[in-house]
Order: sequence, then structure tokens, then C-alpha cells
Amino acid sequence: MSDEDDWDFVGEGDAKLMILAAVRYLLESASASDRGDVVIEIIEVVRQAAQGLSTSQPDPFDDDVPGG
Repeated sequence: MSDEDDWDFVGEGDAKLMILAAVRYLLESASASDRGDVVIEIIEVVRQAAQGLSTSQPDPFDDDVPGG
């Protein structure tokens, strides 16, 4: 995740489209019963970003991380 701040968005709309694409990507491989868990993980990522937490935080989508 070291490159996450290197994105060159054209504007707010461009950034939102990238978020939408990423969410769709994460949900497309999830079974219907797992989608709720994926959404909760996405919300946690957004919460961490809003709180300005370091990018060195464990990736909640990494299966090797407890709870992930």
C-alpha cells in the first residue's frame, strides 16, 4: 500500500470512480453470504483513512491478518 498516496486524480469525481471500481472488484469475488463482511472491512478502511491512520496499519483484506 506504499503507492496509495501517489495517485494522480483529475478531480473528486475521478477519485470516486476509482473507489467505486475498487469496491466492485472486492465484492465481485465475494459470495453473497460474505458480502456483508467485505462491506464492514471497506468501512473500516475508510474509517482509518478519515482518522488519518498510518498506511503501515495491517491490510484488513489480507487473509494472514487475524480478523481479516
